[in-house]
Amino acid sequence: MPCMDSPVPLRSKIPAASPVPEAMVSNYVNAPKNTGGLLANNTGDRKMAFISRDDCATSAAYAAMSDWSDRVVDVNGPELLTIADYLAIASDVTSRKVTYRYIDDEEQYAFFDSISVPRTTEDMWADTAKNFPFCSDGMVSFGRAIRLGQMAAFTDDFEKLVGRKPMSVREIFGHMNEHLIGTRTSTED
Repeated sequence: MPCMDSPVPLRSKIPAASPVPEAMVSNYVNAPKNTGGLLANNTGDRKMAFISRDDCATSAAYAAMSDWSDRVVDVNGPELLTIADYLAIASDVTSRKVTYRYIDDEEQYAFFDSISVPRTTEDMWADTAKNFPFCSDGMVSFGRAIRLGQMAAFTDDFEKLVGRKPMSVREIFGHMNEHLIGTRTSTED
């Protein structure tokens, strides 16, 4: 099946089914200053296997060069973690204590509304929301998917494809400044 308008057939499909941790790293870094060390979101206590954007890119390159065909490659991180687990690892590595509190979807929307994050990508991102350069509909539905267990996939596809384990959350926080989302806006070139 061709990929978009490309004359080259798509041989492998790689869904980044597991969350990438960079947004959570940025939230973690800002939590002591912005919320007194509390990170509240709507993900609940379900587990997910965080995979770094670097590892997603690496797996895409390996898949493009592989002889795998007509196959879904489900890449994800090396361990299943709840948000509380994730924050405990981050706190251990960085010595900055951040704790987790569950909030429901409506409370999550209210938080994003309070910092002027638009509901959809049809609006512009406000300067006050640069730590969350995404639309709130996407973030709330992503949190809901995690809470419902839809991001709990755990395979060794990355290791089979690339020949090494993906970076762990502990490794990511060990090099935290390399895994921040940075500032960007909807008008970014």
